[in-house]
Amino acid sequence: MGPYIRVSADSHTKDDSGTPGKYTAPSMNICPARFVLCSLGCLCALTFVGCSPAPVPTPIPQNSGQDISQEAAIEVVRNRPEVVKFESTLVKAGTVAHIDAQSEDKEWLVQVYEVKGGHTATFNWYRVDKKTGQISTEFP
Repeated sequence: MGPYIRVSADSHTKDDSGTPGKYTAPSMNICPARFVLCSLGCLCALTFVGCSPAPVPTPIPQNSGQDISQEAAIEVVRNRPEVVKFESTLVKAGTVAHIDAQSEDKEWLVQVYEVKGGHTATFNWYRVDKKTGQISTEFP
């Protein structure tokens, strides 16, 4: 009969006292491999469909007297439309984008890149002013 498990209609359960109870399941054939694949398909669909909210721009503190943090600089760059599109393209291709920032005096230098064949391929460099949050790109 192949890789199927047969569940019979005359299967009985017993309660704690040992007396027979009602049958547990009607007669059916279950293919374990098909069941696993269907379960994984449903799980993947639930994971990828509608679970990721649209990116919301991170507010940058302006004139608050304190510098923008490294995390805030990365987040504001990550939410730029071209970076969102770049990340989406890489996810569809089965890889991920990397975003790093380093401090340079009055601004954060943020690199958006992917790793290909053991080396980095830069998508763009962004400069984020630590006081104002103004962003400029290296490659227009």
